[in-house]
Amino acid sequence: MKGIIAGVLIGIAIIISIFFIFRKKVYLSPEKQKVLAATLYEKAKKFEEKGDIKKAIRVYEKIVKRCPASYQRELSLYKLFYIYKDKLKKLKKALEIGRMYLMYCSRIRGSEIAFEMGEIYRIFYKKIDEAISLYRKAMKLKTKLEWILKSYQALSLIFYEKGKIEEVIKMNNFIIENFKDRIDEDFYHLLNVKAYWRIGKVKDAYNEAKKIKDYNKVFVKHEIIFWKVITNFEKNNSFAWRMLGNNYFRLGFKDEAKEVWRKAELLKRKEKLKK
Repeated sequence: MKGIIAGVLIGIAIIISIFFIFRKKVYLSPEKQKVLAATLYEKAKKFEEKGDIKKAIRVYEKIVKRCPASYQRELSLYKLFYIYKDKLKKLKKALEIGRMYLMYCSRIRGSEIAFEMGEIYRIFYKKIDEAISLYRKAMKLKTKLEWILKSYQALSLIFYEKGKIEEVIKMNNFIIENFKDRIDEDFYHLLNVKAYWRIGKVKDAYNEAKKIKDYNKVFVKHEIIFWKVITNFEKNNSFAWRMLGNNYFRLGFKDEAKEVWRKAELLKRKEKLKK
């Protein structure tokens, strides 16, 4: 009996020893990971510069696997994503890498990767629901305004095509509320004006129009719907009628332009008489 117990204990000891020997060989401390990752990353970049993409991929994958504590892990996942994204036959692999990136590194360039994944699903796989989910994720992560706005534009396109105008308005409001110091608010209020007009909510369109601060901006001056909304509620606004006429003329509706200009001129004369 003692012999059996001794044999079992010896077996356990051998297994534990093998485990620690294997762990010592495989496991690297965070400090060692950073050193190794820096060396490997430079090596991978040189392979890329020489056009040896296969070797570069192997090195980037090695960094991802062996050096999770390193800064180069994020860089390697980022590189791998775009290498695979640029190859039509490797788009599934790109999505796999993208999911890994969003799992571990989303706070760094998450909006960019989520947007690009959304584009793959929308353009190449025609999976619109997956694309919408990723565009929303890109907006939610808020890592860089450029990719948030690109996601917004992609979502707007999808929702306009589906006739979901209320969703477009929600997105415009999201952009205004979250990035008001980094965008031109007037542009997004104008988009809301057009959206409300399209679904017949004319009063809401007018309320949105009143939020626009500068009527002299080109995109405001040249938007006929904006001036239609204003003149619909401000019947005696000669300036608004004149701008509406200008837009009719610019779009080639010369007869309508002349009629509106006459109305603007009459209103202007009345204003002068009141003074």
